[in-house]
Parts: sequence; C-alpha cells; structure tokens
Amino acid sequence: MKTSFILLCFTIALQGVVLSQQQTQLNIEALASGLDELLANHSRQDKWLGQIVVNQGGNIVYSKGNGFANFSTERPYTDSTRFAVASVTKAFTASAILLLEQEEKLNMLDKVKDYLPAYGKHPDVTIEHLVRHCSGLAYGSWQLRKKLKLSDEDTLTYDLVNDWVAQNYKEPYFAAGSKHNYSNIAYRALASIIEKVSGQSYPDFLQERFFHPLKMYSAEFRPSILLEDQPGYAIPSICLSSSGKTKPFTYGKSSSTYLNPGTDYGSYGLYISLADLTRLRTLWGKKGIFSPQTIDKLAAYDTFPSGEKNYFRFGYVATKTPLIESWNLRASGNILGFISFLIYYPEYDLCIAMSTNRYPMINRTYVDGELIDFYGELKPILYAALGVDALPKK
Repeated sequence: MKTSFILLCFTIALQGVVLSQQQTQLNIEALASGLDELLANHSRQDKWLGQIVVNQGGNIVYSKGNGFANFSTERPYTDSTRFAVASVTKAFTASAILLLEQEEKLNMLDKVKDYLPAYGKHPDVTIEHLVRHCSGLAYGSWQLRKKLKLSDEDTLTYDLVNDWVAQNYKEPYFAAGSKHNYSNIAYRALASIIEKVSGQSYPDFLQERFFHPLKMYSAEFRPSILLEDQPGYAIPSICLSSSGKTKPFTYGKSSSTYLNPGTDYGSYGLYISLADLTRLRTLWGKKGIFSPQTIDKLAAYDTFPSGEKNYFRFGYVATKTPLIESWNLRASGNILGFISFLIYYPEYDLCIAMSTNRYPMINRTYVDGELIDFYGELKPILYAALGVDALPKK
C-alpha cells in the first residue's frame, strides 16, 4: 500500500548522539483544552473524526475521540480500541532490523542478495537501501497484485513476491542509493530477512522482542481488514461528500489490493490501540532497548547526488521542529478506511498518536489534504502547551 503523505509519519526527536529527555513542563490543562476545542470544531464541520491519545513520560495525559469505533452502531472508542495502522507497521520493521544489527546478527551494509537469492539480479542493493526507501525497487503491493492477476481472495505471499522479483524485476527504477522512492516491496523483503536471521516468523519476532516487553498487549496482525462489527476494534467507514452521511466501508474492484493487508508483513497489517502505540516511545529512552550508537543512526540524513535530502531514516522521517528546537521522527499509515500517524518528541518525552476510521471520501488528494490541515491545527496547540507563543514564519 502506498502512503502518499509520508511527512506525516512516525515522529521521534533526536538530540545529538543520545536522546535527551528533559521532561520539559507540559501544560496538560492547556493541551487538553486546545485538543477538546479542535475535536469539537471538526465534529461541527463533520471533518476529521477519530481518536487522539497523548502520552508523556509513560502516562496517558489525554485520550479522547470525536467519532465512533463503529459509526453505524455508534459504538464509542475506548482506550483499548484497536485501529489498523497500515504503514506505521514499517516503524516496527525498521526497528527490528536495527535491533538485529545491534546484536551483530546482520549489518546494514550487507547485500540483500546474500539473504534473499531472488534479489541476485540487484547486487548493489543493501539492507540499508531497503530500510530507507532508496533501493530502486519501488513497486507497491497493489501494482504487484495487478501484475500477478490476484483476486480479492488471493494472498500475496513471500514466495509470490520473491519469485516475481527473481523472474521479472530485471531493471530497478534507479540506481540503489541515488534517490528516494517509497516502496512496500522493500519492506516485504525486510520482513523476509528478519525471519531468516531470527528463525522466527515476523509476527512472532515482533511479539517477543517489542510488543510483550513494551506491554503493547493489544498489538496483533490480522489477515484482513475487519468489516463486520467486533468489540474492541475500529470498523472502517466512509463519508459520502454529496450527502455528508457516513456509511460502512465496503471493498470493490478499486480496493481489492487492500483485502489482505495482514499478509503483506513488513509493510502493514498491524492492529493496535493508540494507547499501546504511544508505548513505542520507550524504545528510544535512556533505559530503552537501543544503544546510543543505534540511536545515533537516526539523527543523520543523506544527500543524494541530485542534491535531494533523504530524511527517511530507518522507518522514520527525521526533521527539526522550529521554535521548540527539537528533532523529531514521524511515521504514518494510510489504508482504505483508516489513516494513522504518531509523533514523538523525545526531548520532551511526549508522544501523540492519532487515527481515524472514517474517510471523508475516496479521493486520496482530498483525504491527505484534510489530514495535513488537521495536523497543522494541532501543532500550535502543542507549542502553546510547551510554552511557545507563536508559529514560525514561513
């Protein structure tokens, strides 16, 4: 699945080599008041409807929604409601690769063909190229499903992907490391490498090394998006722009590629509550899983021969936020009916997770634009709660 607004991706702040967590005072009252007003405004305008969870220092300081886990039955969100977070899954995939490198079980500069013979025709592609979306292997899952003529019920397995790459993918879109191009196939390959190196299935590895230790007990992989009501899960819906009415989301020919997201391990397929998702902050703290040397890899970016900068560092987009002078990493996911994104500022040990299970309409440009606007409205609320008075001038 292609995520077109990558810059609304999973956010982690970096400060030099080691993340500094100063626990800057957050005005929780101001934050809650601002977010309440933001959600109320969007409810009145029938725009962004979903849930927001804020975690600071391991404590949930805000959790509220202005929509429903099921819009048809008006079943409310709870702190344990699971959302399909789509490409946010990639943050865990990249973290798993970083962990295996930290344990000296692989190296980012290793050639992919040494792990996956199907990639033998691409001898220059490294694991790091896959992680940072600059491998030249830029196919999306929906494109590959179309080429393989798979039906809604067919599963896009590892073997199908690897066989197709070996037989048909003779020329990459560009030389490895020369430019950025978002690739689901790259992360599918990373999941295969994780399984080969660890000797475990991809879901089992994440469960043992991340989900259980971080107490993300709601995290699970499902073979398909849930369309029928089930307690504990958000059900996708869509708002018809012509009438303003919300109806259940249904699959059709245009969305057949999203029927089996859980089989596309590495790229997406994860269901998790937003409260649990914010626990990912503990990976990068002073007592987290990763060493300062591993964290340091996230702080830098590359410049391609064209002069283009690649801020996509190991599953996260790393940028510096003006005014609060804090590095941050972001990750997002977009799958029909769901859009999720997470922001983490380690300098403040502040993590915000957001998800909606209602599309305004099936028009990706409109959906992305509206969510970008929502994020833009959220930032001044956050800055004010951190004691910053005004947004930076463009």
